[in-house]
Formats: sequence, C-alpha cells, structure tokens
Amino acid sequence: MTKKKGYKLIIIFAVFLFFIYIMSTIPFGSDDWAWGTSVGMKRLASHFAGYNGRYLGNLLILFLTKNPFIKTIGMAVISFAVVLLIYEYIGKDRFLYFLFPLLLLFFMPANVFRQTMAWASGLANYIPPVIAILLYLNIVKNIFSQDKPVYSKILIPFSFAIGICGNLFMEHNTILNIALSLAIIIYSYIKFKSVFAVHISNFLGNVIGFVIMFSNSAYGIISSGKDSYRSMAGDSSDNFTWILKSIDTVCSRFIESNVILNIIISFLLFVIVLNVKNKNKKKRCFLFSLATFNVCISLLVLLKEFNVFSKEIFSLPLVIAIRFIAEILFVCNLALIPLFAVKDKNKMFKMLVPVFAVCVNVTPLLIVTPVTGRCFYSAYVMMIIYSCELLMFIIHNFVHDKNVIKGLYVLVIIALCASCVFYAVKYTQIKHFEDERNSFIISQIESGNKTVYLPHFPKELESYTEGTTPRLFRWYDIWENRYKEFYNIDKDISVQPISYNAYRHIVKSK
Repeated sequence: MTKKKGYKLIIIFAVFLFFIYIMSTIPFGSDDWAWGTSVGMKRLASHFAGYNGRYLGNLLILFLTKNPFIKTIGMAVISFAVVLLIYEYIGKDRFLYFLFPLLLLFFMPANVFRQTMAWASGLANYIPPVIAILLYLNIVKNIFSQDKPVYSKILIPFSFAIGICGNLFMEHNTILNIALSLAIIIYSYIKFKSVFAVHISNFLGNVIGFVIMFSNSAYGIISSGKDSYRSMAGDSSDNFTWILKSIDTVCSRFIESNVILNIIISFLLFVIVLNVKNKNKKKRCFLFSLATFNVCISLLVLLKEFNVFSKEIFSLPLVIAIRFIAEILFVCNLALIPLFAVKDKNKMFKMLVPVFAVCVNVTPLLIVTPVTGRCFYSAYVMMIIYSCELLMFIIHNFVHDKNVIKGLYVLVIIALCASCVFYAVKYTQIKHFEDERNSFIISQIESGNKTVYLPHFPKELESYTEGTTPRLFRWYDIWENRYKEFYNIDKDISVQPISYNAYRHIVKSK
C-alpha cells in the first residue's frame, strides 16, 4: 500500500510539473497588458469603481502580471488545484478518479481552454471561484452519507471565508454559490432535521460576497444600458433578435462545444440504463428512451462540429429554437436518469448536485453579453464531476471483473499521454513563436524603425492563445499603447499588427 501511495504521489507531482511547463509557455496577451501597466494601477487606486466587482480576481491578475515566473507558478497551482479537489470530492479509493477528470480537463473545448487555463486574465477570474465551490463541496460531501454530519468548529469561519472570497471573482458564479449553499441547507434540513452552523456560515458569507460584488457602480451602468461593452436583455430595440442570438451563443458554446464530454456522458448513462434491474418494463423503456435521446443529440452535435451540415441552417430562428429545446431536454435527462435508475438516494442526490450547478450557472448567461468560451469553464468542470460520479457508480455496481478496471486504466492513461503530448507540442510551438516575434520586434527597434510590425500567430496556434495580437479595430490605439507600455517600447514608435503570412514574407526577403 505504501509503495502504491508513493507511485501515486510521483505521478501527481509529475502532472503538476507538466502544468508548470505548459504555463511557462503561455504568453501575456490583451487584458494582461492593461493589468501589468499603469492602467491596472489606476484601476486599483480607484478601488475598481465603475469597472466591476471582481475585487479578488482583479487583485490576482495584478499579482500574476508582475513577472513571468509568478504567472507560471500561480497559473499552474490554480489550474492544478481543480483536478486535486475533484479527486478529493469523488473519492480517493481509486487513482482512476484523479486520471479521469484530468483527461476530461484536457478534452476541454479550445475556446474555453485558451480563455481560462491559457490566459492569465481569464484564469484569474474564472478558475478561483470554481476552486471555492470545490472546497465547499469537499467540506459538505458528508451530507450524502447515511450518518448525520459532524463538523470541526474551525470549518465555520473557513466556510464563511470561502463564501465571501468565492463571490468576488465572477458574477454568474456568485449567483451559483448562493443557490448551491441554500440548496445544501434545505437538503440537510429535510434529510437530518437539523441546520448546521457550517452551512449557515457559508450562506452568510455568500450573501455578504454578493452584496460586496454588486454594490460596485459598474452594474448600475450596465443595467442602465450605458456600458459600451456589457449589456443585459432589454437594452436592445429588438429584444427578440437579441434573445435569439443569445440562445444561439449559449447552445454553441455550452452543449455543442463539449463534443467529447457529451459522448462520454451519454455512453456512461447508457451503460447505467442497460444494467439497471427493474421489473417495470415501462420504466425500463422510459429510461432507455432518455439515454437514446442523449446519444442521438451527442452524435448530431458531433456532425455539426465537423461541419457535415451547412452552418447557415443552424442560424435559422426555428432551428435555434429546436436546438435550444433539444439541449434543455439533454440536460434534464442528466437528472432524470439517475433519479429513476439509482436506488441509493445518497448517491442519486450527489449525482444531481453538478446538474443543478450547471443549470443555475448557465441560465444567467442567456440575458447578458458578451458571452464567450471562458464563461462556461465552471459548467464544464461540473460536467466533469458528473461524469466521474457516473463512472464511480458503474464501477461500484456493475463491474466485477478486475480486468475491465485494468483495461479502463490503460485506456485512460493512453488517452492522457496522447493529450499531454498534444499540449506539450502545441504550447512549445507557441513559446517558440512568441520568442521569435519578440526577437523580430527588438531587431526592428534596434534598427531604428519608427514603425514596428507585430505579427499574428499562425492560425493553427492562434486557437490556443488569447489576445496575443491587438486585433479589435475600435480599440486599436488603446491596445497599442498598453502593449508598448507593457514591453517598455518607446511611445514614439508605432506598432502595426500584420498577418503571419506578411511576417514570413518580410523574413524571407531579408
């Protein structure tokens, strides 16, 4: 047992070193340039008034942009903490529950990955609140056992602090934290006929964090429709078109982007349905139809993502409505199948927690803009937890052959190694090009050029980086100034973005 534990620790440490390596290759981009310059210090001096209520997220990115070493270690620790906390929550009886969520994290859609784990500014706001949720879930996971929970007194102030801190990063996660802590109080009261101080302290912390965040004047400006970047439903003259576009965005970036995860979840649900012993034929047919529906949706999404169908079809109002209804049913089935198929109520309710979290987390995104890939990081992590719960249930209840478990380990390890190689190669290339273009810029400056060309990343790499080139036309002057200040380039020098092909042409002509 000691030897096995030693091997596990070695693997965990090796994975952490891999995270450090990946984070060391990630360049600073767009918002990072602002936070790492006088712009960030001005925001701090004003206490972020009129900017946002993400106070801890703002402080964190100010810290991460101090230098590349701090950025590397900070991003590695924060990203890796998510995997460890999922492992702790699901159950440490099998090392598979560390490897499997790690693999699913690497299967994250590129648009989510590059805006969270591969971007300092995105990571600072979107991953820490998920860590806060996971910390609290680990504290209260004993509510899903038969015995009445017993908590150490030290957990009361700790849960309170988690509540406050977790609510000062991202708005829709703040709403989730309140809903989740309230649901835990209600569930515990119904089950144990008791209210626990740890649960109440977390709820109070969440409420205080909520008040602190939304007391920032920025949200009054947004709700009045006077913010040039952020908006809410009702600000548009054509609300129907606005809502339709919002639904299309959420569908595309949530269910439809998670192709691999959807297939895995649908497969696991199908395995559960096929193995459930129930004499009621109608119930078996009902469960089978739900599982089949989810499989069909997963396959249709797969075909959509591979552009089998014309893209124009999916932007039609009727098709958007059908997609929305189908994907609502998909999520509903994630709850309905365990509800009818899992006899152990403790396990069943534990499976429903991430589904509940996903619904609460994604719903506010239907009425705000902009909504980008990073907004779905927390929902994706909840789907990972759900997948792990399904896998654990299948292993504990239906798998009696050790060779099946060994085969599953081998399959996961092979896929994990392939994923690590993919990311190592991809981000090594990104690091190489970032160094190359920095040398190109320095050589232009040293040659006395008053116009310096800043090349875009190659297309195959740009999908895995965020904001590495100032490319928003209406903000161009702003980003140019921030870029020059961040990299200490003289104000009199003009920085002009160029395509990668134009850059290659310049290099070849020398």
